[in-house]
Amino acid sequence: MTGFRILTPDRLVQSTEFGSDLTVIANYSAADYRDEQGTVIRPRTVVLYEGGQSRTVDLSAIMKAS
Repeated sequence: MTGFRILTPDRLVQSTEFGSDLTVIANYSAADYRDEQGTVIRPRTVVLYEGGQSRTVDLSAIMKAS
């Protein structure tokens, strides 16, 4: 892990960097979040940016189980 930032005052949207090519933005909140690239990150979703591409993972099912 080479970087970590809290992106919202409620601390529910967070960005973590791994080296120079992988960034993960997690939105644990109940509201949409627009990142620096203009991508809307849906509630309870993680977006992985790697090598100029992005992938989205829905955390809803995981968060309900906990």
